[in-house]
Amino acid sequence: TAMKEGAHDYLLKPFSNEQIQILIKKAGQFAQVVNVIAPLLTRGDELLRQTIFEALAMFVGRRDGVSLRVGYDGPGSEGPDGSVDVVDGAAILGNGALHAFAVNRSPDTGVDLTIELAGADLGNATVEVLQHDDPEASNTWDRPDTVRRGQAEVSGGDGALTIELEPMAFIAVTTDVG
Repeated sequence: TAMKEGAHDYLLKPFSNEQIQILIKKAGQFAQVVNVIAPLLTRGDELLRQTIFEALAMFVGRRDGVSLRVGYDGPGSEGPDGSVDVVDGAAILGNGALHAFAVNRSPDTGVDLTIELAGADLGNATVEVLQHDDPEASNTWDRPDTVRRGQAEVSGGDGALTIELEPMAFIAVTTDVG
């Protein structure tokens, strides 16, 4: 049948213009869903997690809470439009946890990143890192594990956390807030 061959939906005869319009809207919504999950590709029974999947997966469990204003005091890099911070970040506070995200844009220089939250002590932390030395690296059918998330070391003291942010790395940190 058509459904077994991959048809998304079908109409039974006789059908009305309204039914066609509904089906077209559903197809458009389905296309939007496909765009959202494009980081996953299939080939037969195989599944390929494209590189962007890894970064998106780092946000999934860290999205609830209140967005915080992030301050940065560190090196910059000269670009065509002026100086740009080497590190960019975002943070979310919610349910007794701080979720922080940072990216090091430098292609060759690591940065010691310190995370502090005014008026709070930061406790146990987990750090996921996504990094590859080659900025053009990507997951392919032949090499599906080229770029994968890993864990990073974190040290703490005086209510702050310090993480070595490698060149061209993206990190997601979750820490208890006391």
